[in-house]
Amino acid sequence: MIHIYLLNEGIFSKSIATRNWTKISLIFLSILIFAFDIISLLSVRDSYG
Repeated sequence: MIHIYLLNEGIFSKSIATRNWTKISLIFLSILIFAFDIISLLSVRDSYG
């Protein structure tokens, strides 16, 4: 659930994301973390299946 927090911070927080590149980097990082979470879940499911 960390990626959701980062995504919300990147979009809605004016104090942290005052510049466009900060928002873009936070969103990009959130997407990477989210993708990693999905890959991890698939790997665990495959190992047990």
